[in-house]
Amino acid sequence: ELHSLVKSVGENDRVVFYFAGHGETETLGLEGGDMGFLIPADGDAEDLYLTAIPMDELKRISDWSKAKHMLFLVDACYGGLSLQTRGLGKEQTPEYLKKMTNQKGRQVITAGGKDEEVMEKAEWGHSAFTKNLISGLEDDLADANDDGIISGEELGTYIRNGVAIDTEGQHTPQKGRLGSDPGEFVFISQTLETQVGDNESQNSQLASVESELAEIKKMLLQSQNQTLPQNPAPIIKPSKTPKMKT
Repeated sequence: ELHSLVKSVGENDRVVFYFAGHGETETLGLEGGDMGFLIPADGDAEDLYLTAIPMDELKRISDWSKAKHMLFLVDACYGGLSLQTRGLGKEQTPEYLKKMTNQKGRQVITAGGKDEEVMEKAEWGHSAFTKNLISGLEDDLADANDDGIISGEELGTYIRNGVAIDTEGQHTPQKGRLGSDPGEFVFISQTLETQVGDNESQNSQLASVESELAEIKKMLLQSQNQTLPQNPAPIIKPSKTPKMKT
């Protein structure tokens, strides 16, 4: 599926990759270190190399893809192994955000660090990560500056803070980038889309009214020109006839 995704997207596309499931970490050979894996539904935790997806595969996929923006949302244990932490580090002004959305970007938000297991509760219906992901996007709660746009940076900050509260610090989501591309993934709120649509509709209606008024003015002028002759004949007053004496 990842291979098909890479082949199907174009250079102006934006891609959201969301994985919710099991994650596992294995210690590497003599040199030490860890390697993280995402375990799909048909994966085998006892045979990770052949049945799971290495975390660093996401980096290769992102390098291979032509998509302008990619956002990886990884709701799994030990998900922090998939990213290199580096945020925007600048105030998210409209001018800066406009510039960043024109740049290529690869961003990652994971449910926890490389040594952390993620928490879920029956009352949530899913994990703390997904709980805050949904509320952040569906209810626009991640829109920190209330501008109708939720950037990947805003979403990552909201999820991290929300999960830290819900789990009492048991695990902390991580946000960062794959590679050095500075571009920013953004979500446009439905409220903003509606407002923009209403404005466009109003502008269209106004343009239509102005066009109709212009036609009416044109018709009135034409009617006036047809009623009044261009070169009216002079009005000749009849001369007085002298009275005859009898």
